[in-house]
Amino acid sequence: MPQSPQFRRKRLVALMFILCALALFLGGSRAGVRTVSRSRQRATTTIAVALKSGFETANTRAVAQIDTFLDGRVSVLAVGERQKLVRNMEKNTSFQLVDVYSNAFRDARQRLREKGFTVELGNRVGWGNKVLPPSSDSAAKLVRRMEQGHNANDTSQSGWFDNEGWRVDAHKNLPAFKLLHQTFPEADWFMMIDDDTYVFIDSLKKYLSKFDPSKPYYFGQANRFRGCDGVMEFAEAEKAPLVAQGGAGILLSRGAMRAMADVLDACIVRYEDCWAGDIRVALCLRDANIRLKHTAGFNGWPPQGNFVFTPNPCEIPFTYHHVLPDQMFILREIERDYTSRHLGAPIPSAEVFRRFQRLAQTNDLDEHIRETGFERKGRPFMNFKVNKAEECEDRCLYYRECVSWYYSADSRCWLKRTPGGKEEMEGAISGVFPNRFQCQRSGWWPFG
Repeated sequence: MPQSPQFRRKRLVALMFILCALALFLGGSRAGVRTVSRSRQRATTTIAVALKSGFETANTRAVAQIDTFLDGRVSVLAVGERQKLVRNMEKNTSFQLVDVYSNAFRDARQRLREKGFTVELGNRVGWGNKVLPPSSDSAAKLVRRMEQGHNANDTSQSGWFDNEGWRVDAHKNLPAFKLLHQTFPEADWFMMIDDDTYVFIDSLKKYLSKFDPSKPYYFGQANRFRGCDGVMEFAEAEKAPLVAQGGAGILLSRGAMRAMADVLDACIVRYEDCWAGDIRVALCLRDANIRLKHTAGFNGWPPQGNFVFTPNPCEIPFTYHHVLPDQMFILREIERDYTSRHLGAPIPSAEVFRRFQRLAQTNDLDEHIRETGFERKGRPFMNFKVNKAEECEDRCLYYRECVSWYYSADSRCWLKRTPGGKEEMEGAISGVFPNRFQCQRSGWWPFG
């Protein structure tokens, strides 16, 4: 029977509708598969955290961390110099502070002797003890660390470290890593933090999802040292391994942890007189043929007014050190609010800085930060001759894209779009407009 033109049009429309619905269904299914696959990849990134605290401080500092970012998304082992049951009276919860200090050296030496190793105790400053294989017949407390960022509103203030837990802190790191590995042997990543360190767990997991944890990775904020392993002068520090600054966080892959586990007892004995625990970890990893990969996002200071600005305002922070207990809750609120508004995207450092100033009310953020004797690093977008530093400052203020400026001793003005790092320079004057330190790609996803 012949079909009318009207009938054919209806049939064509119906067919197009079916094809569109089918395409949407198949496309949505594929998108769903990709989303689930990506989600599963990140969900299976497991991190075991050694929370290094003290008998006297765990009730305030460690409790704040457990109540904020250590909320079940990672496995946690709290360690200290003495055994203690830490109670959170407000939430009626508790956790155990495990002693990794008492007898750690004695037990490691005994295990080595049982394996046939010979231990010779050293008497030269900075050299430590010797661990000799079966077949073979107190350090100077000096370091040059980055002092920028000190603030009365953080834990670097006087008296914060006047306690037993801090005085024996160097002896905790290696035994704590050993116990962490024994407790969570199948974790992908092993992290050590201080009890004044805040960690952006979800951002860190997203970043780590692109690495194979079976390979040996050692991540953190790079520092150099002296006073251990015979390195007594800064000139010699170039030959020594880089150290992941402990307060900013030490992060090891499963592959690195297993390699270090083979030499851990020897390291506990060999570096027993090294004055800092993070240096001991770096030396032990060097003995396992693993070197540090400096990682942007591990920060040695909280995001306050004199925070050491990152060159890139869109850089994703993973940690902040020297954070007060009440500031832990502020950072957690900032993180939750941003990620919920931006579909889970990690929060950039400039956004943390801006929001932290408002919520923490530290009263140390000026409209303009001006310093004498420092150059601001970074590529300028404009430079020209001026008569005085005030003219350079005014020109930076005029151009909205200008975030920092630098007036050199030869009367030249340099305008820059980022704050850049500080470097001492005779005759220099520089400044930053903190409120212009902003990430323009709000809600972006940097990890692919």
